[in-house]
Amino acid sequence: MILLRNLNIYSIIRDQVLAFLEAERKLGNTTFSFSSIFIFIAVIWIAFQISKVMMFIFGHEDGSGTVKKNRWNSAVLLIRLGVLGAGILLAFAASGIPMDKLTIIIGALSVGHRFRVAEHCQQPGLRRDPGF
Repeated sequence: MILLRNLNIYSIIRDQVLAFLEAERKLGNTTFSFSSIFIFIAVIWIAFQISKVMMFIFGHEDGSGTVKKNRWNSAVLLIRLGVLGAGILLAFAASGIPMDKLTIIIGALSVGHRFRVAEHCQQPGLRRDPGF
């Protein structure tokens, strides 16, 4: 960085990178920028890191990554899912993705999940897959 400043090209490179990240791109009816995608990925990554730290703090994992059995397993799992869910909602809000797009994604995932659950819950005589 010091070398770039001494050669007086730091501001040129910084301006080019910022122009690339902040340029609006259009894909169909949706406009986006690479900075919003970067923010989305960064916020989700931070949420995952926070959930890992919480699991370490509550004693669910030791330093080597092995899982310890204790009576707090379900509570730690619910807290971790809550942190991850809040992180995903925050990522959508921070990146500027409209929430109606989020509802479309969740709706599509729930329909797919419903079909998979229905496939597993059929009566044994009606199953299409003989391998079950």
